[in-house]
Amino acid sequence: MTSWSERRKKLQEKTRDSVENREGKSNNVLTYKDLGGREVLWVDKIKYGREVNLFDFIPFIISTEWYKRFRKFSGKPTGLDVGDVDYKLEYPRHTLPTGEKLVCLREAFGEPCGLCEERERLMDEKGQEETVAALAPKWRCIYNVIDLNADEEIRLWDNSYHLFEKQILTEIHLGSNGLDLFWDLEDGRTVEWRGQQKKLGKWPFVEADRIDFKERQPYEESILDEVYPLDKMLVIPTYAQTVQAIGGAVAGDDGGEESAAPQKVIEKPSRPRPPRQRFDEPKKEPDVWPEPEPEKKEDPTSSCQKEFGYDFNQHPECQLCADEDYNACQLEFETMKNNPEPEPEPEPEPEPAPPARRAPAATSTAPVVNRPARRRR
Repeated sequence: MTSWSERRKKLQEKTRDSVENREGKSNNVLTYKDLGGREVLWVDKIKYGREVNLFDFIPFIISTEWYKRFRKFSGKPTGLDVGDVDYKLEYPRHTLPTGEKLVCLREAFGEPCGLCEERERLMDEKGQEETVAALAPKWRCIYNVIDLNADEEIRLWDNSYHLFEKQILTEIHLGSNGLDLFWDLEDGRTVEWRGQQKKLGKWPFVEADRIDFKERQPYEESILDEVYPLDKMLVIPTYAQTVQAIGGAVAGDDGGEESAAPQKVIEKPSRPRPPRQRFDEPKKEPDVWPEPEPEKKEDPTSSCQKEFGYDFNQHPECQLCADEDYNACQLEFETMKNNPEPEPEPEPEPEPAPPARRAPAATSTAPVVNRPARRRR
């Protein structure tokens, strides 16, 4: 029988976890354990249309060793050491059908990821298209910002990479002032940006379409002590945790900490594959050719103006697409990728007509008359 002290200790741990994650439902991506009871504030309203958003971006001090090899959307590592600063936390995450979210180890570090492996395994199974689409990692950005339309408090802003970060990097690259360090404490700028509200399926979202940089007063360096430590808040799962998240198991896992090298995954038996055809065997033609599938038509009632399947995950709107629309679009994309339309065979050139044969000269049937030769004078 369990003693009272054991019961009390277990409930005490559960209560501590509830206190540390009181700001919202735990999603296995962010943790609030190192905030010391600080209240977490979020940007709760984004303006669009004629209204303007005014954000001051405040960098944070890097305090974790792994951040140097943490990859960005471009695939390159940040290269930033402990003590350096960054103005954003750019990370890839998986979303499970249960709503649980985990950082993708393959995209973030180039390491084995149980969720990516499970997604690849399911690609070979029929009827798993929706799960395959749901497990695709998506890129997000978290910032420390001061929303000048609200107050002077530092707030967290979590947004899709394709809805803001991509646009501000383009503005920096093409802007007249060159590389604007809008996040700099002394010479930084207030980011004034407008957005358009769009809707794909049932989910509305705001995409930045105009960004300007306005002069502002410098911030003191002491403000770095007030920002949220974004790298310390990000939860990096172990390989075993990414496997167990989808109900798998890791060979030799005893519940302790994972070793540096990932263990082999015990995979479910796959469907038997048909034997490969030998090169010397004649190719058998089917007795009955299958009927061609009817051509899919675009839904005229859909608000998405992109080409279904072909433009999958190529536009910012794709990041906030409704799950059923996103999954169907990815299924069509993978179907097109795995079954490309064969190129039409060139029509054979017409053979040149044989040259016309000349008719033989007509022969005279008149008798030949032998005339005497003329005499020369």
